Amino acid sequence: MNEISLKLPMCPSVNKTHNYGKGKVYLDEKVIQFRKQVEAECYLARVKNIKIKGLIKVKICYVFNNNYKNDKDNRAKCLFDALMHAGIYADDCVIHQEKSIKVIDKSSKQSYILIRLLGEQIPFTSIMANEWINNNEW
Repeated sequence: MNEISLKLPMCPSVNKTHNYGKGKVYLDEKVIQFRKQVEAECYLARVKNIKIKGLIKVKICYVFNNNYKNDKDNRAKCLFDALMHAGIYADDCVIHQEKSIKVIDKSSKQSYILIRLLGEQIPFTSIMANEWINNNEW
């Protein structure tokens, strides 16, 4: 399988993922719970431990149910780590392209994430990078 689409619960912000105490760093309980939820969603979608091969393109839609200082960029790392722990890929360093948008939907009871991952076998070259940065697609 080279393409996966999922609807996931909203992940914690990277600003709140770690706790400190007794000279150690601990993962916050919200992060642990989020990872379990992602594993469960991947299991239900029959993609747990699928290990997409090659480089990966990612499209993410963060849907928030309020306007309160929701910074989508602070959530990507926690999301990518949770997908790695669910076995979608071996390491999040294989993500070579990410596009994301933020949507406010006050009618939604909960905030959530729509994500699409596409595995590619072709490495991204510097020529392709120049073409990508200069095209007018937004």
